[in-house]
Parts: sequence; structure tokens; C-alpha cells
Amino acid sequence: AGDVITNVDVVPAIAAHKARKKKDNSAIMTMLFKKVGPWNAATNDTSNPNAAPSSSSSPLRSTSDDLIVGLNPHDANRLLLYDSNPKSNSCTVPCSFFASNAQIDIRSDLLDTHIDICSPDVLARFSDEFDYRDIRRQFVVNSVCEEEEGLQNKIHVHLLESQEYAARIFDFTTYANVSQDLLKRWVYPVVPDNLPSGYEKIYRYVMQRHGLYKECKVGGSKIGRSSVVKGPGMVGSCCFIGEGCRIEV
Repeated sequence: AGDVITNVDVVPAIAAHKARKKKDNSAIMTMLFKKVGPWNAATNDTSNPNAAPSSSSSPLRSTSDDLIVGLNPHDANRLLLYDSNPKSNSCTVPCSFFASNAQIDIRSDLLDTHIDICSPDVLARFSDEFDYRDIRRQFVVNSVCEEEEGLQNKIHVHLLESQEYAARIFDFTTYANVSQDLLKRWVYPVVPDNLPSGYEKIYRYVMQRHGLYKECKVGGSKIGRSSVVKGPGMVGSCCFIGEGCRIEV
């Protein structure tokens, strides 16, 4: 998707996907997930045990993300459950899956990065099921819930390493949180002072103290000597911050 920010090298995931497809023709898709932690219930007022609980989660999750997945860790993390319905308080796993899988891990701590590696068979499925409108809620859900052997389209999950970053922009909240991660250099080498070749002719930033990026351009920017500006943040060209100011993010 064009709204995914990542520094992931997908070459190992593609190689693993091709190797699985060579051994098993029904392994048609690999989805990339990242461990970010589950939703947590907490009380805002610790002095009042009767206070209403509130929910917290990774800032990379959208407010409508309530994903629960089932994986078989002994079968290259084959996906056996994909439930992202925030209105449901339960999920269902067919009993036959427990007979054919020695272990099924039910997890709510994974973020779907919306990066998928697909074989041409996926396009064929969409040609057959032309009424599919959502690849997650329709194609993926229907594929993983198929119980009859021989009709199953197997989907596997590739878990990102802790230093790998991937997130999708869903709304203004995730846009703001991913932007902050970019400025904090969690997505390195995707950072403002290391733009792809060609962009330096239009934009060029230099990182300074306090996580502040200043644009280097004719006309430049000016910050008063008595002012304090702390990032993470960016100061564009032709920006003037007078004396005696204090700006913190």
C-alpha cells in the first residue's frame, strides 16, 4: 500500500515465501506482522478502585484495530485465524484445526503491517471471487477458515525483527504517531536527513540538537539565540522564531 512506512528488507521474506510455494502449491500468500503489544485495560484514577477502566494500546494501532490471529508455530506460522471485528467479543476456531495442528497460538499482540507477498494464484482467486471488496475481511478470512483439505489456500505469517519497522497510516492519529517515529529515527535509514536520491535538489534537512531538523535552502530559517526549540520536529525554510521563545514537542 502507498500509505505504509517501513524500513524492512523484504528479500528474506520473499525467499521464504518462494521456498514454501515450491514445496506446497497451496501456500499462496505471506503476510508481514510486527509485535507491538496487545490492548491493555487500565484505570485512569489509581486512587479510586471503582473508576471505569480505559483501554490503551500501541500508538501504531488504529482505534478500530482489534486484531486476533491464530498461528501454527510448527508450520512456518501458518495463519489459522484472522479476526479483526471490533464489535465481536469472541472468535471462533474450527475444531478440525486442533486435530490437524499440534499447536495453535492465539495472539492479540501483533500488528498487521499490510505488507503482503502474493503468488499469481491470489490474482486468480480474485478473478473467481469478483465480488471481494476487502482483501482482509473477505479474502484472508475466507481462506484461513476453509476446513476441507485440498480446498485450502494457505497463508503464512512472517514476523518482523525488533529493529524492523512497518506501520500503515489509517487516520490522523496514526499519521501523527508514525511521523513522530520518523523524526525519532525509529525508521532509520528512512529519516529526513537521508532522503532518496533526487529529493536533495528540492528538500535537504540537517539534524541538530534536541532532535530538530532544519531545512537547508536559500532564504533559510532563523532561530533567536535566546530561544529554545526542542524536537522531535522540523523547521522549514523562511521560518523565523524570535528571541525569548521556548517551543517543545
